[in-house]
Amino acid sequence: MGSFSLQVIYYRIYSDFKLDKISYDLSISNKPVVFRLTIIFLLKEGSQFMRFPHYQKYLKVMTVKEICNLLDANIACGNTGSETIVHEAFASDLMSDVLTLASENPLLITGLSNLQTIRTAEMSEIKVVVFARGKKVSEEMKNIASENQILLIETGFSVFKTCGILYQAGLKPIY
Repeated sequence: MGSFSLQVIYYRIYSDFKLDKISYDLSISNKPVVFRLTIIFLLKEGSQFMRFPHYQKYLKVMTVKEICNLLDANIACGNTGSETIVHEAFASDLMSDVLTLASENPLLITGLSNLQTIRTAEMSEIKVVVFARGKKVSEEMKNIASENQILLIETGFSVFKTCGILYQAGLKPIY
């Protein structure tokens, strides 16, 4: 009986940026039949798993720094050198819609600049909020955002233009 060829590649990524590649091979005859299965673990924000080029082709993500550059925006509250990673985005001025999201840590784009936005982000576990239309963040909003480690960004672009720029750059929408 001949041999069967199966190759499974498994990547494990640790928070200290160590990458393990585990490969299993089984051969069948001399035919070049190879099955490749790559298992990708999408780790929580902070693990920085996207620093590995293997994953860039599977999922487009952006850092806060890249978002600020694209939107000609500034960080109103949070770490200005932030390497926080964003996988997808959602835009709304209606905070009840934000509360219905079933996504893990999306970017929120809004023109609503008040405490309700920060409280909604806190409840929805949103760590990055972009305020569009030149809206400014108040000191009280900054204090609450800092307590909850929420990064606040201000841009002069409209919500529509902000969404368009980020979408064109490859950031995916939730819906």
